[in-house]
Amino acid sequence: MWQSRKPEEIDELKEEMAQDIGKAIEWTRKWRVNISIEKTEVCMFTKKKISKEDKTIQLNGKELNYNPNPKLLGVILDEKMTFGKHLETLEKRASRNLTILREVRQISKMNTKKLLQLYFCLIRSVVEYSCPAWQVAEQKDLQKLDRLQRKALTLCLDMPSTSGRAALEIEAGVLPIDLRIEEIAIREIAKIQSKSIKEPIKQQLINYQEEIGHDIHITPMGKALCQSFEMEKETGININLIEPEFTYRLGETSRTKTTPSYWNRLGSSKSRTSEQKKLCITVMTELIGNTANDQATAYTDGSCMGNPGPCGAGAIIYTEDSRPAIRLHRPVAQRGSILLAELVAIVMVLEFCILERLHNTITTLKIFSDSQSAVGLLTLNWAPKSYIDVIRDIKEHIEDLRTKGMEICILWTPGHANIQGNDEADLLAKQAAEEATQLLPKNVMTF
Repeated sequence: MWQSRKPEEIDELKEEMAQDIGKAIEWTRKWRVNISIEKTEVCMFTKKKISKEDKTIQLNGKELNYNPNPKLLGVILDEKMTFGKHLETLEKRASRNLTILREVRQISKMNTKKLLQLYFCLIRSVVEYSCPAWQVAEQKDLQKLDRLQRKALTLCLDMPSTSGRAALEIEAGVLPIDLRIEEIAIREIAKIQSKSIKEPIKQQLINYQEEIGHDIHITPMGKALCQSFEMEKETGININLIEPEFTYRLGETSRTKTTPSYWNRLGSSKSRTSEQKKLCITVMTELIGNTANDQATAYTDGSCMGNPGPCGAGAIIYTEDSRPAIRLHRPVAQRGSILLAELVAIVMVLEFCILERLHNTITTLKIFSDSQSAVGLLTLNWAPKSYIDVIRDIKEHIEDLRTKGMEICILWTPGHANIQGNDEADLLAKQAAEEATQLLPKNVMTF
């Protein structure tokens, strides 16, 4: 349980806490669960000096045990929130694991790479646990971890014990402890930022950002936010643009389907044999089938200059033989991935069909994409890890067109296999990617 008050309101704080504990005990009795008063502990967190009497909370005439160092989810807290006790315990545990690393090095013939892997498993994993919470600790306590890393790297690299920490970190390709902690803290803020507004932790972050003024004492969330702002200044990457976390809707989960057999028979664009190229044409002819006036065929492609980098989408739609092909291209983002571009290319075709009311004349639309990832996400029930909103848009557009009488089939086509539609879409996508270099960096990023 947690209660927060100003220092001058300590009596009200104690009274409220006693009432809350009493309510909890009543609730447990109602459901026939026993709470041990003897094992119930209290701790008061404040930067000010508090008398022993003020720390006393009684319940039903019994004084609750006071613990100046309670443990919560593996993190040892202290009254002034300096995390000194936690780092002291952490250092001892990591030092024991360092002894194991030293013994392994003595009895085995492990190379440097394997020893570094062992270091990350035995020691860095211990050090990094919950570090965004305790990174506000005093500098003298954090420096203990630097010394620990230096000792470990001298073992892994077989260097003299007098070697400088910075030189060892460069040689091993290992981030300094403070930079690694900063990286993890920024990632945690990004995770919170991506959560639904209904999540309490997201609400807490929003409330914190909207508060006027500065922290009197630096807080874990405040420091992590400052670190993310500094990162944005240095790199231009804004964590507020990260894609929202996926929330499942009813009916969105189903069994994964197996991939079509022809996917594995046609090779890749880099290693395809002449026989496989011929087979590509044969397979595509069969997939397209007999074209009629009420059938349309579309080819989509995405292009990305860097991945992530400027990306664009291209598509070409063939309707009746007598009509000219419809060419579409769209710059997607200044910083996006190839998968995003591939998905947007499919969105482009579906949106065109809806806006131009092609469902009035076309009953079947076959969309060929050379991205197995995009086709798998849309037709084989692969679990999406990113671009959830784009995937939902595609499925909603497909459902919209189906209700209007147009059947949509999304199929995979081999890329760079002398298939005219795919080659045309590829050129359009590259043109769009070039145009994307002029966009403002307001794209969605996914890590």
